[in-house]
Amino acid sequence: MLNRLFVIVGFLVILAIGGAFVIPRFITWSDYRPRLEAMATQAFGAPVEITGDISLTLLPQPVLVFTKVRVGPEAAPALEVGKVEAEFSLFDFLSDRYKVTRLELEQPVVNVAIGADGQVDSGFTLAPEAEQTNVSIANAEIVGGRIQLSDARSNETYVADAISGIVSPA
Repeated sequence: MLNRLFVIVGFLVILAIGGAFVIPRFITWSDYRPRLEAMATQAFGAPVEITGDISLTLLPQPVLVFTKVRVGPEAAPALEVGKVEAEFSLFDFLSDRYKVTRLELEQPVVNVAIGADGQVDSGFTLAPEAEQTNVSIANAEIVGGRIQLSDARSNETYVADAISGIVSPA
């Protein structure tokens, strides 16, 4: 009798793990676009829009991938990213805390403006550390980045291309 119980419990565990691999492929993740955009808007202090595809793989490690991300207004975005791939800690992810263990930003373009008065405007303000949020990022890898600096004092635009590297907190 006890052996049958172990077999049934084992079968249910295997079924649950198998389902965690397969079921996410059938979910329409773009339905969660507003929630993702709201979380990112809170973190950046500027409107965020995800216009591309969204996908999530739950096991063996949660990986969220979305494409065509824009931070700031459509006419003058402060940041555009071709593809974002974020890998999360599984147990934190399941408890609604999003500890990003690996973040890769492909083809990000950062637009920075210097006004006629010399003030620098990046177009967004990162949330202060004191502000409570359920998202934390250990580090980020930049692949094929670009920075565009527009100086209104001289009407010049400076561009730094092919930026790649790792950004981590000090």
